[in-house]
Amino acid sequence: MRNPETGSSNLPPAILFVSDSMYQPSILTEEEGNELLVIARAALEKFVRNEQATKPEKYAIKFNEQYGIFCNLLKGGETRSRAVVGLPYPVVSVIDAVMAAVISASHEDLRFTRVLPNELSDIKIELSILTAPQKIDSTSDAKMLNSIIPGTDGLMLSYGMYEAFLPPQAWNTIKDKESFLNTLCDQAGLEADAWHDSEIQLYKFQAQIFAED
Repeated sequence: MRNPETGSSNLPPAILFVSDSMYQPSILTEEEGNELLVIARAALEKFVRNEQATKPEKYAIKFNEQYGIFCNLLKGGETRSRAVVGLPYPVVSVIDAVMAAVISASHEDLRFTRVLPNELSDIKIELSILTAPQKIDSTSDAKMLNSIIPGTDGLMLSYGMYEAFLPPQAWNTIKDKESFLNTLCDQAGLEADAWHDSEIQLYKFQAQIFAED
């Protein structure tokens, strides 16, 4: 994850299994989500084929609004890139964020070789559209824990030069709040119990997810 204020980045491991029971906010309509997937697909295919990826001339006016975005690429039903490729902060239009995220997902995760043209037909795109981060009161453990809703909230952590991100989908593998916070701190390079420090900045958000069939 990259913070536009600090310029630092930290990438947690891929955790992107979407539960049917996971709460998702209504940010975009299904039609708009499908349109974004088409735009993301075109950008991915053009970039991988060494062509210039450009925005379509016409698209939904909603796409000019700013939202955080993450993109995941799946191959054979398994994660092909980290769940945190993208822009978690709402600093650019969602259409620009989606195009940048899907292009980054195709080649910036060093765990994988870059996506090749002959792989494109096997790659599926999954987009997470994020709500604006909301600061969590971290002055006490009780207030912090009471602010977090399992199965709904993703979390961002900022502590000096350290930061990390866990999407709401992570609740499918992490079942309680303390473990979620421990994992978040571990991803940031901190001690697992560092979330008890009241100086840590925590933010929560929700995600609406659209995926290719």
